[in-house]
Amino acid sequence: PPTDVFKLAKLLPYESCVRCDPNASPSNPTPLYNNSLLSTLFYEQHLHSIFTALELCPALRDAVFLVKEWLRRRGLETGWGGYTGFLATMLLTYLLNCRSV
Repeated sequence: PPTDVFKLAKLLPYESCVRCDPNASPSNPTPLYNNSLLSTLFYEQHLHSIFTALELCPALRDAVFLVKEWLRRRGLETGWGGYTGFLATMLLTYLLNCRSV
């Protein structure tokens, strides 16, 4: 979907994006729901940044495999709130772009 479907300010962790009644006042914050929307909106941009980073630094692929295996062996990639391989790849890409690794 286009990234301008939702106002990004409405998707902050302390905002509520779920309303059963359009006339009702905002309910409790919905940070997980908001994060799911953000992830969906920016998925293509995230993939593009990963592929660009892999072209610039082929060793990133090995680092991603090592981190994913480390997460798997410790059981950190499963279950609710697990640290997914995609998230680990995005973190390594971010660190590479910041010249932190």
